Amino acid sequence: MIMTAHLDTRVKIEKEAANLFNKKGFAATSMSDIAEAVGITKASLYHFFKNKESLYLSLIGQVISEAQLILGRGRSEGIDHVDHLKQLLHDLMELASSKERLMRQPEMALMGTSPGECLLLVGEVSKLEKLMTEHLVVIGHENPSLGTQIVFHSLFGYLKRRQFDKDSPPPNEFADYLISLFLPRENIN
Repeated sequence: MIMTAHLDTRVKIEKEAANLFNKKGFAATSMSDIAEAVGITKASLYHFFKNKESLYLSLIGQVISEAQLILGRGRSEGIDHVDHLKQLLHDLMELASSKERLMRQPEMALMGTSPGECLLLVGEVSKLEKLMTEHLVVIGHENPSLGTQIVFHSLFGYLKRRQFDKDSPPPNEFADYLISLFLPRENIN
């Protein structure tokens, strides 16, 4: 019973922190803001997370896990590899857009983390990159490693640009264009 209450509180903390980070940004959100939103004391909050950066890393870790699940999905029967990759990229864009403000600010949070925490995050990102690279290999991309880097840098650049340019294309339109850059000319619709 105590373990369930502990887990419920942690989930509530992460949910409220994600809402505040998305609404106010990482820098403008304090641990006091998060504790107040959850309805606990700031001291209780520190029982769950040693600082705001570790809470942020937990949230980013969840997004990365969701992205790994998306990229790890198998291709459905009757769907060709290109259409499968398009769907995966659409789903990735939808995930990133739903966590847009959270995803735009990792460098601020990472400055306050330990090297060990950063290495764990880098390891998870490497798994994500490996999954994307495998998809680019399947469609016959000539340089899948570089293609993977371009996909992820483009994704983060798109999210940052949307912050200032409200006329940016919708996520799925951006995803379609991005994937078209990696396809052999005969596969571009």
